[in-house]
Amino acid sequence: MKRVSLYNNQVEILFDEARHRYSMGENLMGFMVGAQLLSIPSVTGALGVINKPALIQWAANMTVADLLNKTGRAITDTKSLNEFMAEQQQINRGFHDAPYLHFSLADLNDSRSFHKRRKDEAAEKGKDAHALLSEMLIPFIGKTTGEFYQNCFDTMSLIVLSKSVLSFIVWCKNNPDFKIVGSEQIVFSLIGYAGMYDLTLQALCDLPGAGGYVGGIPKDTQIVVDFKTGNGIYEDMRLQISAYAACIFEEKKTACHRALLHLQKDGSEAKFYNYGAEDYEKGAPDFGAFLNCLGLHNWIRANGWNQGSK
Repeated sequence: MKRVSLYNNQVEILFDEARHRYSMGENLMGFMVGAQLLSIPSVTGALGVINKPALIQWAANMTVADLLNKTGRAITDTKSLNEFMAEQQQINRGFHDAPYLHFSLADLNDSRSFHKRRKDEAAEKGKDAHALLSEMLIPFIGKTTGEFYQNCFDTMSLIVLSKSVLSFIVWCKNNPDFKIVGSEQIVFSLIGYAGMYDLTLQALCDLPGAGGYVGGIPKDTQIVVDFKTGNGIYEDMRLQISAYAACIFEEKKTACHRALLHLQKDGSEAKFYNYGAEDYEKGAPDFGAFLNCLGLHNWIRANGWNQGSK
């Protein structure tokens, strides 16, 4: 259980790493219900209300892929499945012309959960990369990304690292002018949510609007960075980093830029996406969208709605 004190030690947040849940400590400014402490919604939990229809098709694709693999095919992802289906259509041996494929009940039941196993495996790999990077970054807080790269280059065999971690190291090599301010930082908003983002950077010089620095990053700007290890970058991810940056502005009145660092699975240079700073006093569209998600998330929790028919 991690404990962190915020708001000049007026707020204590507890983080259960095993269950990835946040709760409130003993000195928490009126968030008590009798003698029972309330749990705190997480940023990622609140964003779970966003509909992602592409995941339904992906799950269906993974079920078909696993069934085909049971017949000796080598289907590893949606791309290879699409290539296989296109090949079958081209040589006129689609399933409508082919003999029926027979599967046991055990095979069918096993394939029904294949998409969940693939999702869990990907999440575990991402979690491992995050944990390793956090451990590697801690000794370099206060130093530069260039120094981080140089130490990695000098002291460790990059071959043994995950490709995602190597992708970050390559990015540091090509982007040496950032100060590493913090790693895996827990934040909390008095609105009633908490979260943890991966990295705080500070620009050591003015950065032009190129190389992912859309709109430019002025010298001394602090940047809230979240690592992404999946296949793509999606628009709703902006809501996530906006929620983190809003916590920092609320507590410290520091307007941070928001950024995503997409770690590449092949070990090539990570891709940096800068979304700038939102004005949390005059209007912040991304943060406003997050608050809508948080409100719906809290309503679902309060009403015990399971999104199924009764």
